[in-house]
Amino acid sequence: MCAATKTSELYNYFTTGHFMKTDKNVEQTIDVELPKKVRKAGRPRAIPMDLEAVVVALYQRGYGYRAIANIIRDEYRINPHYSSVRQVLKRLGLLVSGQT
Repeated sequence: MCAATKTSELYNYFTTGHFMKTDKNVEQTIDVELPKKVRKAGRPRAIPMDLEAVVVALYQRGYGYRAIANIIRDEYRINPHYSSVRQVLKRLGLLVSGQT
């Protein structure tokens, strides 16, 4: 396969999202669809959405932000800051804006 063919295959992939591959034995093009990568924009959350229920349950038991962050760090092997715990609670509407 010459360099021009490789370049045209890459160009086709980047413009259409499909990778056109030419079979050497049969002179036809095979259309191969690659899986699309779906990724949200921005930085990933420090506390995944799966653990938000755990954060809420610990908060309702009377634990503070730092204690919740330490429990998550020890049990789930994630390293969130206590302000991330506060942001989760604020986003879920459990904190009043004047409360710290």
